[in-house]
Amino acid sequence: MARPISLKNRSIDLLRSRTPGAFITDPVQDTAKGAVAHMRPSTASVQRVLEPVPAPLVVFPRYRPGAGLEVTALPRMEVFRGLLENAFNYSLLGATGFGSWRTWWNGWRDAASAMGIWRRRSWP
Repeated sequence: MARPISLKNRSIDLLRSRTPGAFITDPVQDTAKGAVAHMRPSTASVQRVLEPVPAPLVVFPRYRPGAGLEVTALPRMEVFRGLLENAFNYSLLGATGFGSWRTWWNGWRDAASAMGIWRRRSWP
């Protein structure tokens, strides 16, 4: 499903600077989550909306300023709970099993390193 990408706080300006052609709404300030904006999905995403895509991983990223990279495998029950709490469309996807990781990072380099870790490990 191609849908708007939710952006919060500092990620709004970060994505504006890294994706100059993207349409990003003006931020709504002072919400429960801070400033919130939405980015339009790419044309390619919209055109491919009906293609089935496997979900080999689910990642629950969190940003912690000044912290180092931390990648933690999650038990399936915690993944299930995280999906229920965070994914509006879990009821559409079903209870298919797949790997998931909780990941804390402090920048794009950490995120790239985490992707390598996710690809090399299996879940608990």
